Amino acid sequence: MMKEHGLLRNLMSQPLSVFFDAFRTEDYDNGGEEYLTFSGCRSNLGGGMDFKSGVFTVPLDGAYMFTIHICTHDMKKGLLSLRCNGNELASFYDQNHDSNHKNSMASQSIVADLEKGDRVQIYMYTHTGLMDKKSNLFTHFVGIFLRPKNFMVEPETEMEITNGH
Repeated sequence: MMKEHGLLRNLMSQPLSVFFDAFRTEDYDNGGEEYLTFSGCRSNLGGGMDFKSGVFTVPLDGAYMFTIHICTHDMKKGLLSLRCNGNELASFYDQNHDSNHKNSMASQSIVADLEKGDRVQIYMYTHTGLMDKKSNLFTHFVGIFLRPKNFMVEPETEMEITNGH
C-alpha cells in the first residue's frame, strides 16, 4: 500500500497532472472592481480551482500556464488582470463599440513560476462587462501545470578536490 501511495504522489507531481477549465454561464454587468467568479469547472484535476470564489490555489511548486478568454458585454469594455497573491502578472483590455454587434472577444496567456499555496485570480477593473449565456460559454479561465520546480535539473554534486594522493 505504501508503494502505491508513493507512486501516486510521484505521478501527481509530473507535468500536466494539474489542470482546470472554469467557465461562466451568466453575464457580468456589475461594474467591475472585484474578482471574477465562475459558474463551474469542466475539469479540475488536482482540485486547486475553487470556481465559486474564482481562486486557483497552487498545489505544487513549478511552472503553470494560464489562458483567459472573455467576450465584452454590449457597450462595455473588458479590462482585466491576472493576479497572483494580489500582484499583477498580466493584463488585457478590449473596447470595441463600433463593430461586431458591440461585443468582441479578448484573451491573454501567460506562463509563470509559482509556489505551493500561491493564489491566482482574475481582477476586473471599473466598467468591465462580460457576456455569457448557458448556450454560449465565452468566458474561460484555464490553468495547466507544465513542470515541477527543478524538473530535469541535475542536482549539484560537490566536487572532490584531491592533491594526487
